[in-house]
Formats: sequence, C-alpha cells, structure tokens
Amino acid sequence: MKVEESMYGELAIKSHRVIGGDSSREVERRPEVARKPGEYIRFTSSEIIDLDDFVKFAEMPREEQCPVVTESHSTLKSLYALEIFSAFMWAVAKTLDKPIEQYAEILPCAASSNDGWRSFTLRSSRLLNMAREIESTGLGSLEDVYLSIIPPLSAQQKLPQVQAIIELVREHTKQHEEQQQWKDATEKYQWLWQLAKTFPLTSMFAIKATAVLVEYLGRVMMAVEFAKTQRHSVDQALRYCEYHLKKELDSADRKTISRLEQEYELYELGRKGPSMLKGQSSVAEAEFHRQYRDRSENCGKETKDRKDEFERTALHYNAVLGHHHPFAEANDGHVNVADLSGWTPLHYACLWGNVDMVQFLVGKNAAIEARSRDGEAPLHCAAVNQEPSVVSFLVGAGVTVDIMDAWGSTPLQWAIHRGHEDVIERLWPHANKRLRDRRGRTALHYAANAGRLYPTNLSDWKNSADIDAKDARGWTPLHLAAASGHEGIVRQLTDIGADIEARENQGQTPIYLATKNGHEAATKLLVELGANLAVRACSGTTLLYSTAEGGNAAIAELLIDKGVKIDGNHGKGANTEAKNCVTTTPLHVAAEGGHEAIARLLITKGANIEAQDRAKQTPLHVAAEGGHEAIARLLITKGVNIEAENYVYATPLHVAAKGGHEAIARLLITKGANIEAEDRDKKTPLHLAVSRGHEAIARLLITKGADIGAGNCKGSTPLHTAASYARVSIAKMLIESGAVIDAKDHFDRAPLHDAGCELVAMLLIENGADRDAKGYRGETPLHRAVEEECEHLVRVLIANGANMELENDENMTPLQTAVQEGKHEMAEQLIKAGANHQVRDKGGETLLHMAAQDDCSNQMARLLIQHGAEIDARDNKGQTPLHTAATMGSEITVNLLVEFGADKEARDNSGWTPRDRAGCNRTGKLLEVAIQLD
Repeated sequence: MKVEESMYGELAIKSHRVIGGDSSREVERRPEVARKPGEYIRFTSSEIIDLDDFVKFAEMPREEQCPVVTESHSTLKSLYALEIFSAFMWAVAKTLDKPIEQYAEILPCAASSNDGWRSFTLRSSRLLNMAREIESTGLGSLEDVYLSIIPPLSAQQKLPQVQAIIELVREHTKQHEEQQQWKDATEKYQWLWQLAKTFPLTSMFAIKATAVLVEYLGRVMMAVEFAKTQRHSVDQALRYCEYHLKKELDSADRKTISRLEQEYELYELGRKGPSMLKGQSSVAEAEFHRQYRDRSENCGKETKDRKDEFERTALHYNAVLGHHHPFAEANDGHVNVADLSGWTPLHYACLWGNVDMVQFLVGKNAAIEARSRDGEAPLHCAAVNQEPSVVSFLVGAGVTVDIMDAWGSTPLQWAIHRGHEDVIERLWPHANKRLRDRRGRTALHYAANAGRLYPTNLSDWKNSADIDAKDARGWTPLHLAAASGHEGIVRQLTDIGADIEARENQGQTPIYLATKNGHEAATKLLVELGANLAVRACSGTTLLYSTAEGGNAAIAELLIDKGVKIDGNHGKGANTEAKNCVTTTPLHVAAEGGHEAIARLLITKGANIEAQDRAKQTPLHVAAEGGHEAIARLLITKGVNIEAENYVYATPLHVAAKGGHEAIARLLITKGANIEAEDRDKKTPLHLAVSRGHEAIARLLITKGADIGAGNCKGSTPLHTAASYARVSIAKMLIESGAVIDAKDHFDRAPLHDAGCELVAMLLIENGADRDAKGYRGETPLHRAVEEECEHLVRVLIANGANMELENDENMTPLQTAVQEGKHEMAEQLIKAGANHQVRDKGGETLLHMAAQDDCSNQMARLLIQHGAEIDARDNKGQTPLHTAATMGSEITVNLLVEFGADKEARDNSGWTPRDRAGCNRTGKLLEVAIQLD
C-alpha cells in the first residue's frame, strides 16, 4: 500500500503491497467505488492531538472512522518479519483470559492551562520492558514493536487497566466538590464518561467510571433536596448537573446500573434517616464481602483488601452490618480507608448507629474527624441519623463538635434540621450556636425553618444565639418561620425580642413573606403584634399584591378590613389599585394565578377591572393567557371591555387563541368578541390559532365565520401560516372550508412556496396547487426548497412534476442556485433527478465555473466532474473553470481540476493562461496557485 500526503492535507492511497494488520480478522469492507486505472482513493486525515480529540473521533459514526495506516522505509525482509510477529501478537491477545496485570501510569504532557491535565501519556513498565527486549533482537525499532503489540492487545481488551485516569479526574474534581463548584466538577466527570464510552461498557474501566458518576449524582441529588428543605433557591448549576449526569448515565450498561444502585443503598438509605431503614433486612453486598463476613474457605487476606466499585472494603460493610467477628483482622491500614464518597468505616458505623463497632474502630486508631469529599465527619453522620449514644461517645473521645461540612453545616445544625432532640441535648453544651453555614445561617435559622425550638427554654436561645442574625439573603429566623407558616415559632421568636420589621435583601418583612406564602395564622399573629401593614418591598409591591400571589382570600379580607394604607392616601380601606413598579395591580396577580376568591373580593371592594399593566394588559388579558375561565367569566359578568387591546393591539380573544384556551375563546365569542380583530401585525385570532397548532380553536373560529382569506401585514393568509408551520390537519381543514389554494401574499408567494414539510406540500399539490408558481423574484417552490435545503420537499416537488429548468429573475435554475450557494446535497439530488447540469448562464459560465470560484465548493466541483461536466468548457470570455479557480486563488480546486486533466495551458480570449491569471497578483494564495501551475 503506497501512502502519500498531498499538499492540501489528504492521504492518497494507491494499491501496492499491504503488510501487517491481522489478516485473519473479519474486516468490514465497503463496496468498491468504480474508478479509472491508477486513480487514487482519498481519505481525509485528522491529527489526533490528545484524548479530547480521541473521544470525539471515537464518537464519530462507524462509517466516518478511517483506518490507521503507517508508512515504513524498512526493508521488505524486515516488514515481513514484523508481519509474522504481529500475527503472533494477535494470536496471543486472543488467548489471554484477562488484561495484562499492573495498572498503567500517567505521565503529564502539559500543564499550561486549566485543562492541561487532560493531556497525558499512559505508560506500562511491563509493556515497555517487553518492547525493549524485542527491540534488542533487531526485529525493528521501539516504535515498530509497539505498533505490533498495542493494536492487538487494544482490540482484544487486554491492555493494562487505566484506572489511573479515574483517580486523575477525581483528584481534579476534589477541590470543586469541597467548594461546591458543582458545574466544574460535573464537566470533568462528563469528560471521564465520554472517555469511558470508548471502552466496552462492561469493562472494568467503564464500570468504575459508571460507579463514580452514580456516586456523584447521588450527592448532587441530596444537595438539591437539602436546598429545597432549607428554602434555598436551588442553584441552576445543581439542576444542570443533575440533568446532565442522568443523561450521561442513560448510555451506561443497564445491568451495571442496577447492581450499582443496589450497592449504593447502604449510603443513601442511611442518609435519609431511620424511617427509611425500617423493613430493610439486609444491605446489598459484593460477593467478596459476603465471603469476608461468613469466613468461608475461600476467604483470604486478598479478599479482605479488595474493594467494590464504590471502593468499599469488607470493613465498610461490616461497619454497616455490625458484625463483630472480623474485628481481630482489622488494622490501622484498613480502618481509615475511604470509599468514593470519602467515607471511612467509621462514617458508616456512626450513620447506622453501631456503637460497638464505633468503639472498636476508634480503638484501632480510626480518624474521628476524617472528612468525606463533602466535608462530612463521623459526628455529622451520627447527628443526621439520630444516634445519641454514638454522639456521646465521639464527644467524649474529644471530637471537634463544631466541625463543618461542605455546606458549612455543623452537627448541631444537622440535628436541629432533622429534629433529633436527644442528639441536640448532647451537643448543646459544647456547640457554638452562633456559627454560620455557607449561606450565613445559624442554628436558630435551622430551628425556625424546621418549626421546632429545642431546647424549649427560650432563655437558652436568647442567651446563646443572635435572634436577628441575617443570612446571605438577609433573612432572619423570623423571616423563615413566617415564610414556613410556623405560627408557634413566630410567637416564640417575638417573645424573645425578634424584630418583626426586619427587611431582607428584597425589602420584604416577615409579614410580607407570610402573606406571600398564604399562611393565615402567622399573618394574623403578626398583625396582632403590630406589624406594619403599609410596607412595600423594594420592587414597590404591597402586602395586598403578595397576598394575591399567595392566593389566600382570608388574608386579603383581613388586610382590607384592617384599613391598610399602601399608597400613602389618607382614606380608610386598602388601596386595591396600588401598582408595583411594573404597574401590575393585585387584581392582575389574582387573575394570573387563577385565584378566583381573591379576584372576587378585590372586585367587590372596588378594584378597577380595566386597569392596565406596563404591557397594557387588563386582568381579562391575563386570565385569558393563563386559561382561567372562572375569572374570565367573573370579569365579563362585571362588565369588563372584551375588546381591550394590549401594547401589540391584541385583544383577549387573540391571547386565548394563541394560548390554546378553547373554553375562554368560546366564552369571549359567545359574549360578542370580534373574531376579525387585528393585532399590530394584522394577525387575526385565526392566524394565531393556526400558527400555534390549536386545531380546536381554529375550527371554532371557522365555524363562527372567521375570514379564512384574511391577510396579515405580509399578506399571508391562514393557509400560508398553516403551510409554513407544517400544520397539516389545520391546512386540510382550511382547504375543505374553501381557502384559496394559490392565494398570493405581498411577495407573490403561494402557500406552496412556504410549505414547511413534505406532507403539507403533498396536501397542497393534491388539491391543485400550482407547482411552478412564481414569487416576486421569479422563484418557484422548487427554488425556495433548494434555498432552504429541504431535501424531502425537493423530492416531493420533483416527484409531482415540478419543472426543474424554470429560471428565476436572475436567470438561475434551481440547480444553478444550489451550485452557486454551495448546497452540495441539493445539487446532487437535482442532478440524479435529471436536472440539466450542462446549463449555462448569460455569461456562458457552466456549473463547474461557478463551483471553481472558491475552495468551499471543492466537493461541488468533484460532484459535477463525476457526473460528466466538461472540464475545459469555455465561457463567453474564453475562460475555463481552471482560469476561474486560478483567478480566485482557489488552491484546492486548482489541484482538483489539474488532477482530473484540466488544460493548464488553455488561453482565454485575452490570451492568458490560468497561471497568468493567478500570477497577476504575486501575493498570498494567488502566488501559491501560480507556483503550482508552473
């Protein structure tokens, strides 16, 4: 096999002599492409720089992957010797029953950037020594030997394990995890998974990578759950991570996932608390762990040292199960071994409350403050799972009581969060109650959010906690209690002096949050305690606004009855028209949320039903948009203007039609709404219903007499719209209702010009649409389909007799349009369908002249030549395509034309050769082309 690289980056391969390559293997071969004698087959080459590029290459469709070939200058005798050795290595690789022992080492290649760690070399000293010994025999160079060893071992999955890559990734994600930089860690794990997928999914490397992702996903999901229970807004980064990790694991081996999920339970169940453990008779174990537990005959030291996919040893499992018999075999080296989560056996023993095991492990020098990858210490585990005896033992052993995890949470805060009073009692005397977590929350914040103040003696809290401490959002414990509706905690906090007018970062007070979340009892209590009812948040919203958001009509009535003044007026009663900074009234908010009782109350109290927000939407617009029929009916009953227009001149019927709310649309029409109303773009409700695909509403409007020929600002009828949005069933309904099949818009285009899919096109053609109708530029539907690269639409039009030779106003056929715009697939489809590919424009230029104008059309030029294009055709100036390519500096195209025999000495009407045309500008690409044509 002769391999040469051309000057423009392609491998030219000519049949010659093939050496090496395991001739005994079955190789998938493609059908031979007919070619002239001596013609080269061309493969596009791509240099693989590092593993990122390798992953991208491995993910390419099989048919796009290229074989790896090498060129050797060794003697033929040496090549045959290497072929024999290569065949021997293929036989050896097939007979090995497991991969070569000894893990591969990682040697960094670069570290100049944040992602430099991804560039590395894998080295196996065993393979290296073997290769050097073979090299010493004179068989070939070290490179030659490696090329005979690596491919067969790789193909048979017998190369040394590459688990070191996993450890490398985990080393670089550890800091991200400790700092809760979720997205950064996830992206690195995604990179690992993409690499793992280049191995068989049942290989040890892929299984271990799967376990790493399962473990990290578990921690991400727990972080999401914790954020929700703490009333934190869940970071978008967390949601991103959860979504993408689940998506990656969708491609994992199902059996592996099922087994790993079972093994993960001893961590997950324990974290969820005692209630989850009831009825759990056993924990999923790996076989070697059962051997260790049962002391079977096959159990030896290597069994004790082995780990499962989550890197748990037998001692981890025994810490969970509380088995005492293996204690004697435990040693200092085993007690502090961490699994993938960073948990030691002591973490598990504390989580599952096995006191004897805890005492034994501590006696064996287990690290009582060992930290997991999330920063959790054994004391956190005991506090989370209500293990007071374990807590007492650890405190007595001198553990740091205020140790913090990655959230900044202390064991006391976790115990308060879980409501474990006996654990709180043991930690309280030793813990600092003023410590703050990463979100700025103290122990009192945790208690207020949980709805439990323990110790119940309020003086204990008053003397040891900051009552009005603010977290990162500016929330005090009283804000949390009010937002959660914990009336008792609200009373207790105010009894010890909590500020009821404290404002968080958005200017919201505790009563504002109570009304916003619909907590009537907490609101009443704060009203009784004298909370300011005229308060406004930073956005300008009032208590009545927040109450409308919460949807509690009783609170709204209470506020109005209390005579709140929220607009600064000096009258009695709440100002029901008070607007926030975006001019939305409480009635708008109630209508948007579908809170009928509040809407009815506000209207009864005199709310303006015609009030407009900044978008000039009335409450009826908002109710129609949200599909709240009861509120819409209430407003109509009260006499609201059903023809009110918003800032785009859309009426409530427009809004209902666009949103697909048939019941409201029917109600509005019944009450006399104008079905021909036009918005700013002159679209009727029918246009909007059609564009959104709401067939029922479109049918309703047509039944009620809507104009099916109405044109919008571009002159498009509903049928144009249906065709453009590929609404087949609606288009059929419009045609059956009498829509003009070839109606022209302001650009003289018929619905067939706008067809968005082949089904719509077929429907229009079957109903008599003109296949060759011309638009304002003289373009036919076929021109448009080519311009939009709609392959299926082109096929339908051609199959139904569209004229492929019609020209537009620029005298271009659809094929000329495809070539000029470089649309290779369209051109090929038209040529195969019989389009005239010898066509010329007014200047006498052929399609090949057009394709020769730039290198981007190199594929197009090849296509035209393969279909018989005249390579030396001359235009009106006597120039050939080679003249054109040389003039434009199209280096690759010049080479292509010359390769196919273009005349380099052809002279145009001015007597110039292609080289003369290129040489008239002696700089840049034109100079290079001129040199090539010499």
